[in-house]
Amino acid sequence: MIGQTISHYHVIEKLGGGGMGVVYKAEDTDLGRFVALKFLPDEVARDPQALERFRREARAASALNHPNICTIYEIGQEQGRPFIVMEYLEGETLADRIARGQLEQDQVLKLALEVIDALEGAHRKGLVHRDLKPANIFLTRSGHAKLLDFGLAKNLGLHLDGAAHGDLPTLGSEAFLTIPGLVVGTIAYMSPEQARGERLDQRSDLFSLGIVLYEMASGQRPFSGSTTAMVFDSILNREPEPVTKCSPGFPLGFANVLARLMAKNPRDRYQSAGEVGVSLQEVQRSGQVPSGEKIRTARRIPSIAVLPFANLSADADNQYFSDGLSEDLTSALARLEGLQVASRTSAFRFRGGIDVREIGRQLNVEAVLDGSVRRAGKRVRITADLVNVADGYHLWSERYDREIADLFEIQDEITAAIIKTLEPKLACQQQALTRRHSENLQAYELYLKGRRLWEQRAENTLRTGLEFFRAAIDLDPHYALAHAGIADSFSILATYGYMPRSEGRSTAEAAANMALELDSTLAEAHYSAGLSTSTFGSLIKAENHFRKALEIQPRSSGIHSYFGLYLASRHGSAEAAKSMQTALELDPLSPYVHALAGLTLISFRNYEEAMQRTSRALELQPNFVVALWARLVAACSLRRWEESFEAGRKLVLVSRRSAQFLGLMAMAYGMAGQREKALTIRQELLERQQLGEYITPTAFLAVDIGLDDMEAANSDLRTYVDEGGNGWSFAAFLGVNFDRLVAHPPNTDLLRRIELVD
Repeated sequence: MIGQTISHYHVIEKLGGGGMGVVYKAEDTDLGRFVALKFLPDEVARDPQALERFRREARAASALNHPNICTIYEIGQEQGRPFIVMEYLEGETLADRIARGQLEQDQVLKLALEVIDALEGAHRKGLVHRDLKPANIFLTRSGHAKLLDFGLAKNLGLHLDGAAHGDLPTLGSEAFLTIPGLVVGTIAYMSPEQARGERLDQRSDLFSLGIVLYEMASGQRPFSGSTTAMVFDSILNREPEPVTKCSPGFPLGFANVLARLMAKNPRDRYQSAGEVGVSLQEVQRSGQVPSGEKIRTARRIPSIAVLPFANLSADADNQYFSDGLSEDLTSALARLEGLQVASRTSAFRFRGGIDVREIGRQLNVEAVLDGSVRRAGKRVRITADLVNVADGYHLWSERYDREIADLFEIQDEITAAIIKTLEPKLACQQQALTRRHSENLQAYELYLKGRRLWEQRAENTLRTGLEFFRAAIDLDPHYALAHAGIADSFSILATYGYMPRSEGRSTAEAAANMALELDSTLAEAHYSAGLSTSTFGSLIKAENHFRKALEIQPRSSGIHSYFGLYLASRHGSAEAAKSMQTALELDPLSPYVHALAGLTLISFRNYEEAMQRTSRALELQPNFVVALWARLVAACSLRRWEESFEAGRKLVLVSRRSAQFLGLMAMAYGMAGQREKALTIRQELLERQQLGEYITPTAFLAVDIGLDDMEAANSDLRTYVDEGGNGWSFAAFLGVNFDRLVAHPPNTDLLRRIELVD
C-alpha cells in the first residue's frame, strides 16, 4: 500500500491500526495537504456487517463539525476496499501520553473539558461513541484533544438536526447491526450496561469518561484484573479506590465528579456531558486545598464518621445490607458518652470514596471508618479500616471471614476495636452499645429493606416497605423496630394524603404501642409513637413521646427535626427554633433536615429563610419531595409566582400527581390570579375522586383557599376534621393562607377540634 496512489491520495506511511481499520498517512495531491486514510482489513471488508459499520463511522463522524473531533473529509472505495479520508493529526494519543507519566491537574481538567465538549456535540446529534478510551483521544502538538474513531458509535435514532424519527430498521440499520447481548467496545473502559450487552445511551459514554479521567489523574485504571472475567466483575460489582488516594493533590470536587460518572446505575450518573462540564468548571474555579493543611477544630473529645460500606457482593441489591451495617455501627458508637459521631445522613453523602482529609474538614471529625461487605451464600467477608484524617494513615484495619449468622458479633468486635484505638478509657461503656433488636438475621434484612424504601417517601415505596416490615414481624413477632416501621409507614402515608386517616389510625397506633411495649428504652419506638399520635391523635399527647425519644437519643437529627416542626405547629416557640438548629448542626449535609427546617420556618412566617433552606436541600438532593413542597409554599407566601410554579411543576411530576401536592399547585395558581388553571386542577381531583380514588380533603382545601372561596374551604376543613385529621404541620402546609383560615370565624370550632385554637 505504501507508495501507491489511491484516487488523488499518495500513501506515504502506515500510522497504525485496530480492529476496525488500518490507518495510513497520505498526501492529497489535489489540495496539497496531508490526510489520514483508513482502510478496513481484508478479512473484515468481506463481512457485510463490518462494512456497514465502517460506512456508518463515516456518516456519523462527517456530520460532526467540532474542533475537538477529528474531521472526516471523504469516503471512497479502491478495488472493493472502502476507505475514509480523515484529518491528519500530529502529536500522540492520550494512551501514549499516560504511558510517559502522570498528567498535571490543570492539564487533566483542560483536556477533560475539551473531550466533554466533543461528547456533548456528538450526543446532541444522537450519537454514542461506545469506545471512549485514551487510545481514541489524540493530543495535538498544540496541546488540544481530538476525539477519534466513531467506528463503534451507535446512532440513537435521531436525525442530524436532533428531531426524533420512528423509521423501521433496514438491513443496514442499527437494529440489525447491534444484536441484543453483543458486547462491543474495549473491555477496560466499558460501562456496566455495555458489559452486560444492554441497550446504551449517552450515559454509557459518561461512565467511560470517568474511567479515562481517573487514568489521566492517577496513571492507573479504576477497574482492573488479570483476566477478562475479572475486569468485567470489577466493572459490574466493585468500587474503585478513590482517585484522591492515588493522587492526593486532586481536590474533593474532582473526586466527587468521578464518583458520580462511574456510578453503576445510569440513573445515578450525570445525565448529560454538559452537566459534567459545569461541575468540572466549578472544580477549576474553586481550586484545591494544599495537601499539607491540617484539620482545624476546637474539639476536645475523639470524633468519628462511619462511611457507607461498599457492597462488593455479586448482587447489587445487597447495598441495603452493607448500608445497614454502617448504620448499626453509627448507632452503637453514638450511644457512647465521650465520642462525637457524625450523623448517618451526612456521612453517607461521601459514598464512593473521597479524600479522608476533606471528609474530616466537612464533618469536623478526626477519624473515618470505611469498609466493604462481600456476601456469598452463607458466608460474609467484611473489611473495616479506621483512618486518621489528619495524615491519611490507617489507625486500625481488620478483615472478618465468617458465617453470615455471626454478623452481630462482628459488629461488636469492630466497635470494641474502634473504642480501644480512639479512646481506651471509654471501653468500660462498650457492653451497653450494640443492641440486638432481633436475633433473626432474615427478619433483620427484611427490616433494612423496608427502611430503605420508607426513606424514599413515594407512595409505592412506602407501601412496599410496609410489606417488608410485616414480613419481618412474621419471622420475629417481638421485633420492636419492625413494629415502629409499620407505624411510621402509615403516618407518612396519611401525612402525604395517600390514604384516609381513618384507614391507618388503628393500625399505626397499635404498632407504635407494640413497639413501646416490646422495648420502652428504644428511641425509635418513642419517636414512632410521637409521629403516629401527632398524625392520627392528639398533638398535645405527642409531645411527651418526642421528648422521651430525645432523652434516650439526644443526638438524633431526625428526631430533632420532627420535634422542631411539631413545636412550630403547636407553639411557634423559641424551643422549636432551637431544636431545628440542633438538627442542622448534627446533620449539616442532610437534605431531609434542611427541608424540614424550611417547613418549620414557614410555620414561623419566616418565608425568606425558608427559601434559603429549600435551596440548600435541593442542592443536596435535586427533586426531593419535601424540599419542593416547602419551596412551593414559601415562594407562594412571598408572592414569587414563577419560583412557586417551578417548584410546583417538579413536585407534581416527582410525586406522580399526588392529590395533596396538586392542591398546593392549584393554590399557587389561584393566588396568582390564574383561576382557570386552578379550576382545571380542581376538576381533575373531582374526576379522580368519582372514579374511586381517595383524594385527601386537604387537596381541595388548598385549591379553594387559593381561589378565595372561604365557604368551600370551610366545607373542606369540616370534611378533614370529621375524617379524623388534626393540625399537624397545617401552618407549614398552607403558609401565608394559614392565617386567613384562622381569621375566618366559621372555622373557629373546627380549628379548636384539631388543637390549633385554644
